[in-house]
Amino acid sequence: MSNVERCDSQQPTPWGSPLFTPHQDNNVDNNVYQLLTIVAIQGMENAAIIKLSGDELLNSTNWIVWCERMYIMLQLCEVYKYTQGEIEKPNLLIDPQGARNWLKNNNYAKHLLTSNISTTEMMNLRWPGTSFECWKQLLALYKNKTHNTIITFTCNLHQLQAVNRDNIPKHLVQLRQYFLWINLTADPDFKISDAQFKVIISLSLPQSWDTFTEDYVGWRTDIVKTNPKKLMTSQEFIGIIHEEYIRRTGPTTCWDMKVGDTYIVRHVWLVCRCLAM
Repeated sequence: MSNVERCDSQQPTPWGSPLFTPHQDNNVDNNVYQLLTIVAIQGMENAAIIKLSGDELLNSTNWIVWCERMYIMLQLCEVYKYTQGEIEKPNLLIDPQGARNWLKNNNYAKHLLTSNISTTEMMNLRWPGTSFECWKQLLALYKNKTHNTIITFTCNLHQLQAVNRDNIPKHLVQLRQYFLWINLTADPDFKISDAQFKVIISLSLPQSWDTFTEDYVGWRTDIVKTNPKKLMTSQEFIGIIHEEYIRRTGPTTCWDMKVGDTYIVRHVWLVCRCLAM
């Protein structure tokens, strides 16, 4: 038997032998064997967007708007899924670094929540272990409050009536604020369609406006609606009413309108142009 044959017939060198040389298989994807772990989020990169201010902080009346703002913030900071319980904590024994990073990210999500709640509301809350549990507690506390708030806004919207000497543009601003607040809720039972809102606007105006608004909201059910006046949106309808109000009262009428903590004085024609855009 030749030396070559004897070498081929020998058993391969065992793994524990100092003579062992691993065979490189180019067909093997080494990444398959790497443990998938959670990466720690660098919170300082989002320092400019993690804090709401003033009236934007969660209070007893702004839950719906606050949720919208926090959804955007949590998404930008990449921790929204932590608050929804969609990312499980890794096993500490299998992936210790991933588990530590998960705790850091979870605490970052809790920090974003607590930093954007007013001091008064914080007194009524307890903060359990995870950001998901914190979020569930917020939902439990404010869902009923939101329901009652929407009912109040709906009543106010339908009861708000203007009289002949009222400032119609200011009246329309109040109507639209209620309309937007009501439609921010996720509950479809409370949503008001744009066509319904046009009718509400028309009914809220003084009787002297009936002839003017009839062309924009009234129609016969047996006729296909093709009239552009009847097809225009509520925002366009508001703009038309503004223009008619200016025509009736003159372009120099103005009022003080409170936005947040700032009073802004604007000519009616300027506000009309802005709101109709």
